[in-house]
Amino acid sequence: MPTHTPQQPDIFYLVLHGLISIIETPTDLRLYMLDVGPVHSYEGGNWGAFTPIDQGSNGTLLGVKDGGVGPDPIANPVVKIPSPPATNTTGVYSVITVPKPRKVHSIDKGDIQITTGSDQLLDTPKTLSAVRILEYEAATKLEDISLKFGPGPNIQFWRAEFSIARLSESQRISALHLIDDPPLGSVVPVTHHVDEFALSCQVLGTAITIKEAAKALTTPDSAMPLGLSRIELGLEFPHQPNDLGGGCTACCGGADGKVGGHG
Repeated sequence: MPTHTPQQPDIFYLVLHGLISIIETPTDLRLYMLDVGPVHSYEGGNWGAFTPIDQGSNGTLLGVKDGGVGPDPIANPVVKIPSPPATNTTGVYSVITVPKPRKVHSIDKGDIQITTGSDQLLDTPKTLSAVRILEYEAATKLEDISLKFGPGPNIQFWRAEFSIARLSESQRISALHLIDDPPLGSVVPVTHHVDEFALSCQVLGTAITIKEAAKALTTPDSAMPLGLSRIELGLEFPHQPNDLGGGCTACCGGADGKVGGHG
């Protein structure tokens, strides 16, 4: 007799590339895309088919289950803060509110050393992560997951219905990418990663600083989320040349925050 393969829950990934600070509140996560000017692209969509995100726009992710998980303070610095920064804070490009995922994958990491302000952190981080993947289950079905922007009548920016792949006969996957990174092939200064981290701390209202980051660590295959490729996570592209010769080999990213600041 043929065997029946049990249906597996579909997977939705929200992939955060670059300078996107995750703020955990008691009820949700706020994704702060930070503004470093024209040296970064601010986009979202399917891998390789991105649409620009308007500066000052605020979005909401709909159609996923709350999984109760916040950012990992060991994989990326998490600052204790009393409240989320205002959406019009200097240095904020856009804010997207999302439910808490069931899992947070932190990859494309580099070793860091906190030089000042460690008492303001939730824990002692070992790394800085340039790519974070929030993993969800659909609240009803994968096709209903969407990202909308306001204010006023919500405008649908992206819908999973048009971006679904099959992992197996019993499981499907969809992924939305958010980009706050230098465009591929752009020239960046050697201190780009330090400047980015400083901007995130400025927005969070803290004075934490880092020593120049070590070279980015290799991401093992065992750390890769199911169904995502190294190419779409930016792991197969060399770090870009900088304006002083040599290469930008450091991991780039910013600090996260937790309202209330308790573990």
